[in-house]
Amino acid sequence: MMPQKKAPKRLAQYINAAIAVSPKLQIEISQEAGYSTSNNLTMIKQGKSRVALNKIEPLANALNLCPIKLMNLALEEYEPAIFEFIQKKSTLLSANEQAIIAIYRMCAGTKELTLSKSTTDRLTQLFLELEA
Repeated sequence: MMPQKKAPKRLAQYINAAIAVSPKLQIEISQEAGYSTSNNLTMIKQGKSRVALNKIEPLANALNLCPIKLMNLALEEYEPAIFEFIQKKSTLLSANEQAIIAIYRMCAGTKELTLSKSTTDRLTQLFLELEA
């Protein structure tokens, strides 16, 4: 019987995609994230090594990613019970607020969207229209 190929890890795919579109060299990203060599990132991209949870925020900053999204992906993959607990117990958002955030995250993809004043104004107008 042939060994089954493991399913690709979402966090590794996400980081790999972010590195691919980053204008920075992998060695620069590694240094900004606090790694001594770029080999650490290579192993993370390949799913062979985990991102230490204390490296999530520096890595997100180096890749211009949302640190919360990156932490959520890491916890969901590495510690699913903790992730599920946090998702169920710590949210102070209504179902509609959660849906809005889910739409934002889907649209943002691997980058953090910057909301301009005009975009914020348009969103405000849209939400006001929903109330009418």
